[in-house]
This record gives sequence, structure tokens and C-alpha cells, in this order.
Amino acid sequence: MVEVQSHTVDREGWFCGCCRVACTCDQDPGRPPTSPPRETTRLCVSPRGHRDSANARDVTPLESPGDASFGSVIGRVFCILVLVFVAAACDSSGTPPSTTIDSTATTSLGATPETTLPATTTSTDAPAPSVVADIIFTNGVVVTMDPDVGTVEAIAVIGDVILDVGTSEEMLRYHGPSTEVVQLDGRTVNPGFVDAHTHILTDMAGIEAGQALALANGITSLADLSVESEWPERFTAAAESGVLRVRTSMYFGRTDACGVDNGTWYETYAADTVFSDRLRVGGVKIFSDGGVCGLLGVSEPFLEGVEVGDPYHDLETLTSMIREANDRGYQVAIHAQGDLAIARVQDAYAAILTGGENPLRHRIEHNVFATSEVISRYSELGLVLTLFGSSEACN
Repeated sequence: MVEVQSHTVDREGWFCGCCRVACTCDQDPGRPPTSPPRETTRLCVSPRGHRDSANARDVTPLESPGDASFGSVIGRVFCILVLVFVAAACDSSGTPPSTTIDSTATTSLGATPETTLPATTTSTDAPAPSVVADIIFTNGVVVTMDPDVGTVEAIAVIGDVILDVGTSEEMLRYHGPSTEVVQLDGRTVNPGFVDAHTHILTDMAGIEAGQALALANGITSLADLSVESEWPERFTAAAESGVLRVRTSMYFGRTDACGVDNGTWYETYAADTVFSDRLRVGGVKIFSDGGVCGLLGVSEPFLEGVEVGDPYHDLETLTSMIREANDRGYQVAIHAQGDLAIARVQDAYAAILTGGENPLRHRIEHNVFATSEVISRYSELGLVLTLFGSSEACN
């Protein structure tokens, strides 16, 4: 990740950038300025692409008309002479001098480059940008998800960081000889999707194949809820080698898909473990009924010829498994498809949670056959739900 902090100068005219005296002395304190003073804009870009700008006038205060004195008159005459001299100096050079702006950029290599920003000129040659983007997406619909920014048409990227967003014309200020420009032609750019429940990395033909499918569908962060005891080492190796590109939360299997208890093997990895910026411990997964293996815990048949069953665990056993994980700080995610299974899980959570507070954000997964009775208890217990999306298999 790269965090860039830079300063840029508004291009109100190169004369103001070249000769700062003009910005200060060409103001009559008795009337509004005829041209805006030079402004310095501070642009901060965080790893998540958040931008914060603060404008401050670079103008020396002058006395009010009532404070005018012989000394102030002499001072203004001197200022005018200096202005004429500096203007002549700028004209004789033909090209305004470069303005060096203090800048820090912390990269993964710890480099701290200095940025030099040429002032704007009146010539036809565009000045070199102070920061050069690696890639600029332009003429599209960029969904920023920031209510203060809204939807824009272009985005500039440097390394793994969003440098800036705005109009296509604005983003061209970051264009350099090596910048790749992608014409979106009205297409939409979205932030990466987050898949809160998937098995794509563990159920596909290896982590690389699974993440390739995820990335191809715009998924950049996910929770894999099929992490059995042999998988954490594979994930950590992929993260250390740079193979793992999607941000992954691992949910460790307390039970297998048939409800068989695997014990607390997951305690080898503490609940708050963060292996890298691409890998962390998410929580513990428990199966409370079938669908993958075994029958759904449903109160009545829902399709002709489909058998239904009971939840895998009695209330005491399920509550004990939840409590063991909860007391050690793990978020718990419980597979429950049938209404009987959902109600059993709610009862178990109710024995753990008090006052409707759920600080670890314990979850119920799928919730397919949710009756009005169980629906009313979700908010009462403050539970987090993940739901199946629509697919052709549902038709």
C-alpha cells in the first residue's frame, strides 16, 4: 500500500505562481481584489482513496485604509517597484521557474521522494505533473461510495492506491509519459465487491484458481467459511508469497458439513490474528442442519419427495460450542437453513447474548426457510444475517 501526501498549486495564472509579490501587493486593502490570490491546496490520499482538501490563502495581510500612514505609503511605493522589477525578471526568463513543494510519500519500500511542481505557463506545452498516475480511467461512471464525492467520470491510480477522482479533464493533470489511459466510454467502475460467505478458495482447485474466479467477478474481499484444519497453513503460505491477492477472512470449522464436532483446534490461531493485509482470522463456523450433508431442519416438507429432518445439535450442545468461541473472542457463523434449525440457533444465541447486544457480531448463515416467528427474533437478538442470493437453481 502507498500513502501519498502532496501539495499542488492552483493555476490561476503563471504570473502569480512566478512572482509571489504580485499576489500580495496587487491588492488594494480598501476594495475587493480584482483577481483571486494564489491558493495552495493540500491533497491527502489514504490507502482507501479518501481525499481531504483544505484551502488556505497565501496572502500577506495589509493594513486597512484607516491605518494608512506615511510609512505605509512608502511601503506601497516600494512594493510597486519590486513588482515591476520581478515582473521584468520573469518576462526575461521566458519560462516561469519551478516551485518545489514539500511532499512525503510513504511506500512499501520506505521511500520518501521530493515532488517538484512547475508553475502553470501560458505556453502551449503542458507542465509536467507533480505526481504521475500509473493508470487513468476516463469518460466513464465511477461510483465512489463516498456521499461527499458522489459519482464522477474519471479516476487516477498510482500503485495500489486511488490517487484522485473527478472529471476526465481534472484527472489528466496526473498524466505522464508512462501513464496508461483507459477510455471507459460510459462504462461503470465500481469498488471491489465483498462476499461475506463463500467457499470459493477452499472448494475450487486451489487458492489461485478460486481467487481468479473471484477477481473476474469483481470480488476483492471475501470470507471463506470452509477452512478446515489443513487450510490455515496453505493460506498463510499464499499470503507470505504474494499469491493471495483477495482480502480473505478465514472461518474455522468447529463442525464439518454433517455436524460432526471437530473440537477447538482453531484456538491455535487467536481470534484477533492478522497475518497480513490480505489474510486475517474471521471466526468459527458451525453447521446446525443439512443441505450439504444431511437433512434440513424444517418443520414441514417444502417440496414433494424431499425429506426433512431435525437440527444437528440439541440446545445444550450448540450453546456450549457457541460459548467456547464467544468467550475467546471469535465471531461465530452458524449454518441454518430450516426454520427449526434457525429457531434452535436463536435460542442458543439468546443464552449467550444479553440485552440484545452482540458485540462480536455473531451470525446466522442462509436463513432459507425463515418463518414469521423466527424473523421477529433476529433484531431482538441483534444478530447478523447472510442470505442466499437468487440463482437459476431457485427457479
